[in-house]
Amino acid sequence: MPKRRVVVTGLGLVTSIGNSKNTVISNLKRLNCNFKLANNVNRVIGIVKSYNLSSLDTKDWVYPKKYKLKPDVLKSLAPQGLYCYCSTIDALSDAGMDIKILNSPRVGLFTASAGSPRNLLYNLNRLINQGVSKCSPFGMIISISGTLTFNLVSLFKVKGASCCFVSACSSSGHALGYAYNEIVDGSQDIMLVVSGEDGDLETILPFAGMRALSTNPDPGLASKPFDRKRNGFVGSGGGVTLILESLYFAKKRKAFIYSEFIGWSKTSDGFHKVAPEPNGEGLYRCITSALKNSNTTVGDISYINAHATSTSVGDLAEIKALRKLLRFVPKKQNKLYISSTKGLTGHCLSMASVLETCICMLSIRYGFIVGAANISNLDKNALNLNIIRKSLTCSVSTVINTSSGFGGSNTCLVFKKLQ
Repeated sequence: MPKRRVVVTGLGLVTSIGNSKNTVISNLKRLNCNFKLANNVNRVIGIVKSYNLSSLDTKDWVYPKKYKLKPDVLKSLAPQGLYCYCSTIDALSDAGMDIKILNSPRVGLFTASAGSPRNLLYNLNRLINQGVSKCSPFGMIISISGTLTFNLVSLFKVKGASCCFVSACSSSGHALGYAYNEIVDGSQDIMLVVSGEDGDLETILPFAGMRALSTNPDPGLASKPFDRKRNGFVGSGGGVTLILESLYFAKKRKAFIYSEFIGWSKTSDGFHKVAPEPNGEGLYRCITSALKNSNTTVGDISYINAHATSTSVGDLAEIKALRKLLRFVPKKQNKLYISSTKGLTGHCLSMASVLETCICMLSIRYGFIVGAANISNLDKNALNLNIIRKSLTCSVSTVINTSSGFGGSNTCLVFKKLQ
């Protein structure tokens, strides 16, 4: 029996690059970002417009009125929970799906999140200093990494498969890959993949302690993947939802289709708890395995959305993996395009892969490729790579999206324009 084909039929975005498909496309094409300097810590961070969820009291939250939730529902949500609720509502609308479809046992939901350090700190301090009787019964539900699954499965009455993935910055890549497997093997017909991060200082600042955040105070230049003078990433938050569906059911209901998800892979470096393998060996294996699994050659690829976060070590390892990969590009073929979109979106940690997959979907469906922003001087090791610095209008057939995280965790996802 042939394996079932999987397509992408809906997406929802609540991000620093925009909260609607049209806004995101416009900002990507124009290389616009929405970063600001957090003066109290002298670090640049991404800002989600139309939302102010900085208060620990949800009664003070400001967000678009069309998503109005009851106060008792908000009490169990961390900021990324609200971001992701809103992105899921938008994704269902984009896919032309009634919310009640989530009640089917054939529809599942996978999530990825790092949890809410701010809420964890607040609730633990309250427990220690004021005692158990002063603790919110939702303190744990709000704080830990499973918070998105706990809340969204309950809110949307999901009856199918559910799981939370926690593999650092490749988390939502794993969520997408395993969601794909659920449909391919016939276990589910539709899968929602949802990922979000608070994006507040308690989430982002620990990376400053690791010397991983950019120290450049200029919001327009702080995030510069592949540049010689890159010195760290810009942290950002929000929520993103992507809907995967069996091609059979998508065609049956005459759905709008962004692209076909044709395969993926995952590997580990087996090298270090934080740093990537210096030569990108694990990522290289991941990409070649994903291409094999999807019956695709390097020569078929139009565009690579690189993970490159703007750190010196991480970008270099990826450059080396890509250089090794490009040995197999046919000489007669034009060089395939490469960029990292994190110069515009910042690094959204666990939600990086699903956000960048959404960007790839927009590229395939609407015929453009996003440039790598803020490159003044390209890293000398990347000079033979076709890293584009301005967004291009062009036909896009096949794309791959790479992600890497702590512990040498890698994912590579392959998408193709539906034939």
